Amino acid sequence: MKKHHFIIIPVIIAVITSIITGIVYNSYNIYKIETIDVDYNITEGGTIGINADTDAIHFGRVSPGFSAEREFTVSSDKDAVIITELKGIDYVSLNPSYAQIKAGEKISFKVYLNIPENALVGYHKGEIKIITRRP
Repeated sequence: MKKHHFIIIPVIIAVITSIITGIVYNSYNIYKIETIDVDYNITEGGTIGINADTDAIHFGRVSPGFSAEREFTVSSDKDAVIITELKGIDYVSLNPSYAQIKAGEKISFKVYLNIPENALVGYHKGEIKIITRRP
């Protein structure tokens, strides 16, 4: 029975140490995490509605077969790696999804919307997660 204690205790200590190391490393490695909302409304009838608000990336009212492009810019006051991820939205893509910039530089990211002809009518919303971290 005592032999198990000699094995279990070091394993528990190793696991706890690994978790703490991961938390400290990630908090040191990441400068900032931001999100930008993305939305569009698929309607029937070929109507197109434009939303020029700047609080999110709005594609407005679109029809099946529609394509559009928007752009946003990221800058950093430090050398940084920029990683973008799409969350919870279909028919949207990003280019680039990863970039490395120097302090004071800016980079533009293109957001593409390509609605297929067989897309279901309705409102769609998701987000772009932007992670700025150390190079």
